[in-house]
Amino acid sequence: EKWVLVRTFQIVRELRGLTVLENLLLSPPRQVGERIGGALFARPLVKRQDQKNALKAREILQRLGLWHVADPSAAALSGGQKKLLEIARALLLDPKFILLDEPAAGVAPPLLKDIIQLIKELNAEGVSFALVEHDMRLISEVCHDVHVMAEGTALVSGSFADVTADQRVIDAYLGMAL
Repeated sequence: EKWVLVRTFQIVRELRGLTVLENLLLSPPRQVGERIGGALFARPLVKRQDQKNALKAREILQRLGLWHVADPSAAALSGGQKKLLEIARALLLDPKFILLDEPAAGVAPPLLKDIIQLIKELNAEGVSFALVEHDMRLISEVCHDVHVMAEGTALVSGSFADVTADQRVIDAYLGMAL
């Protein structure tokens, strides 16, 4: 079985001149129409592949609650919607593992709730996650194992309760609400 590992970025970089759907359709690798030979001599195959990718993209955008904004420019999305667009790009690749870099950064609380639910659902469907995150609510709700780093060094690992009760974590992040 082929394993696909995908990562998202803390700062989302959408292609501002393209629609949300177009941004998503750039994700699939090895599209036949990307090569000059395919674009010139395999037009029926390109069309079928494009239709398949568009159908899958629509399903993902519907699942993530972004289908209603598929046609406007991706630049018009809120910060949280841009995070969802990043996740949608990842999902289009059928990953088994997704590294989420600060998925809560810049996300309004109602949308963060949706992202937390999505991570839980995808995990139940067999997608594994690693998160780089400072939002303790998100960590407490979705992480089975927590690994805390300080100044580039692994500090402690364990359950959320064990890690947040560890004096090294308290000392390293003094003043941080746990």
